[in-house]
Formats: sequence, C-alpha cells, structure tokens
Amino acid sequence: MDSQAVVFKEFITNTKKNIQQQVEIMKYLTCDEQVISFYSDLIYTIEEIEKLDNIKINYINQFQNDINGIVIHFNGKNWSLDAAKNQPLEWKSNIALTYNQIISNNSIITLFDRLKFNLDFFKKIGFFNSNIVAIGANGSGKTTLSEKFRTDLSNNGTVISAQRILRIPSFNSISNHLVTAKALKESQQRGKTYKHDRDFDYIQNEFSVVLNNLLAENISESSVYRKSALEASSKGLSIQQPMKQI
Repeated sequence: MDSQAVVFKEFITNTKKNIQQQVEIMKYLTCDEQVISFYSDLIYTIEEIEKLDNIKINYINQFQNDINGIVIHFNGKNWSLDAAKNQPLEWKSNIALTYNQIISNNSIITLFDRLKFNLDFFKKIGFFNSNIVAIGANGSGKTTLSEKFRTDLSNNGTVISAQRILRIPSFNSISNHLVTAKALKESQQRGKTYKHDRDFDYIQNEFSVVLNNLLAENISESSVYRKSALEASSKGLSIQQPMKQI
C-alpha cells in the first residue's frame, strides 16, 4: 500500500471514529431522529469506502474532499460522551440545537448525495479501469449523464462535447501554453447542455480553444527539446530522441 493510500486509510479511520462519537452525543441529547439517521448513514457509507482497495489517487482525493465537506463542522469538536454528560444544561441545549440544524444545510446534503452516487457508480463500473461507451438516441440522456459526472466529480471530470459548429480559426500569434491549458480546462469543465443563448459563443469557440492549446503545447515542447539538444551538442553528448512526435 503506497503512502497516499495509508494516509487515506488513517483519515477514514479517524473520521469514522469522530462521527461515531458525535452520534453517541446526539442520541444522549435526544436530537432529531432525522439527524441521527443522516450520520448513521454517513458512517455506513464511509465503511463501504474503507473496504476499497487499490483505488487511484484521483478517487482518493474525490472521496476525501467530499467527506471533509460534510464533516467540516465537526473540526475541533472531539467531545466524548462522558465529557458531554458533565456539561451544564445550557451547553447541552445549544449543542442539540446545533446538531439539529446541521442537515438543513443544503450543501451538506448535496455533498452526501454526491458521495453516495460516486461510490455506487464507480463500484459498479470498476472505477473506470477501462473505457466505457454510452450509446443512445438523441434525447436519451447521454449529455445529462455527462453533466452529472462533471458536477459530481468537481475538478476530476471534464466534458468534451461534439463539434456542432466547427469554425476553423486563424491565429496571429502563439499563446503561452500554460494560459491555453487553463482555458482548455475551463472550457471542458463548462456545462454542455447549451440551454441558454449565451452558450452559442462557447460552442463556436470550442475548437479554437482546443487548437490554440495544441499549437502552444507543441511550440513549448519543441523549444524545450531544441534547448536540451543544443546543450547536449555543445558538451559533445549524444542528442536523445524526443519522447513523442514534435
């Protein structure tokens, strides 16, 4: 098990223990059953994640970010049941009210729904260990599914749309490849439902963003290779072959 997986396992163990402590306190304070059920369900989901083996770092990051977003309000609250029992009545009332208000936070509910969806879906398909092709007629929901992935995967997912409008651009200069790479990522993470008039601008410029990045990346890699080749030549060393076609 690599170091990142070990750290993730420790995170899961500590987080689960903390939530279990909080649930014990919730039960003692007779909090709403809905709140207790929510966190009991969260513990079960975390235990299912804990059983996963050999998942890639992008899934580890995704699960950890989602769990952190749900339990962030527990940070610094390492109360034990015994400690809670020794607190004054006013403290108990305030904490019970705080717990009961937690699940009224829509962002927490959304994160938990995302966590459960990702876990269930990725388990069913084997965590994208191979390519998966979705086939369906127009209007059958392929774009909606891709949008669901893009939303739930946050920065780990991108959507590359079909070119409904292909406009070949021309460039007066080559941009910095770091700038074009950022623009490409932003374009791919943009919604692709095209339900608004302003989306037309994005459609007609998509290919321009892709091509601009390809040109900028090609020029950048060519410059790096040329520099290393000149340095090697000046020292009487052999020039290595490029790692990929320039």
